Amino acid sequence: MEILRHVVVLVHLVGFAILFGAWVVEAVNGKHQITRLMNWGLAIAGLAGLILAAPWGIEYDLNYVKIGIKLVILVVIGALLGIGAGRQR
Repeated sequence: MEILRHVVVLVHLVGFAILFGAWVVEAVNGKHQITRLMNWGLAIAGLAGLILAAPWGIEYDLNYVKIGIKLVILVVIGALLGIGAGRQR
């Protein structure tokens, strides 16, 4: 079970790496556009984060403050992507 959790953590990190990498590529090229790859990276990271928030047969209590803060960060990044995509049109 622990190996599966580590795989989900890796997928979560890859999702944010896709999001951040796509942002860096656009920033370096000077285009400042929101791409579909950024949206996919956010979706992958968000879905993996929700899976990580589920209890995995652990004996200790979940840190709900940490989960809440991460959810707020996800919503803020999603809002920024949505605002940027709205301005492109």
